[in-house]
Amino acid sequence: MAAACRVLLRRALTAAAPRVPSATNLPCGRQRLLAAGLHGRAVRPLQCTKPQPRATYPSIAAMAAIRRLASSSSSSTPNRAPVTWRSLALMLAVGGGMALYFKVEMDKQEAVKKQKLKKTSVGKAKIGGPFTLVGPGGKTFTEKDLKGQWSLLYFGFTFCPDICPEELEKIAGILDITDNTPGVPTLRPVFVSVDPDRDTPEKIEAYLKDFHPRMIGLTGTKDQVLATAKAYRVYYSKPIPWSQEAGKDEYLVDHTIITYLINPEGEFVAYYGQNTTAPEAAADMIKRIKQA
Repeated sequence: MAAACRVLLRRALTAAAPRVPSATNLPCGRQRLLAAGLHGRAVRPLQCTKPQPRATYPSIAAMAAIRRLASSSSSSTPNRAPVTWRSLALMLAVGGGMALYFKVEMDKQEAVKKQKLKKTSVGKAKIGGPFTLVGPGGKTFTEKDLKGQWSLLYFGFTFCPDICPEELEKIAGILDITDNTPGVPTLRPVFVSVDPDRDTPEKIEAYLKDFHPRMIGLTGTKDQVLATAKAYRVYYSKPIPWSQEAGKDEYLVDHTIITYLINPEGEFVAYYGQNTTAPEAAADMIKRIKQA
């Protein structure tokens, strides 16, 4: 009974006593005031610090889950197939085929351009034209008789002491080269006299036999020879006496020293002067004939 009374008295005293709040549950400023009031003396202000969060580390189970996720994502990415010799050979074959195709197409375009340039007559020299002369046996020879065959055309005269024989020998040398070159057609050499007063068809024919058997000699009246020379841009002078005591048939004729290459259409192609040798002229003629 006495013990029960003591318990009841203790509870009553506890309930009647004023409650003092805990310093840890108050704000920082009130903690300082409460500390000063409870102890009745001044104290240093308490340093209020917020509790620092503890560092957290993933658990073993979480680490295992991360590893499983990483392995599943890497396995889902498809692996690239390695380069093999077969695939490399296929790529090279395809690339080579494309390069060959483009080269063939470019060659075709270049050939078309060259063909167009051949057909154009821009820049071609206006050399040649209609003419009428007298050929071997007194037969008429015109510009139409130059067609159908490659021809060499030279202007001179039979009484020429040195230049004409040298040029005719050169033409004979050119013919020897072209006649022995495979793929080159036979050239027709033609000699036109610029001395119609003395050069008759018979005299010209006898004169040319000493140089080449295929050489054709032409002459005509003064007007015919002059018109032909003008058409081919050939100059020749009036008779120049050899000396003061020379007779009327003893004279020289100054003239252009040039040999023309005429194509089978009767058109001018090229010319060769006195300084061009027979091998040089023949090589150029062969090149032009094969390119035509």
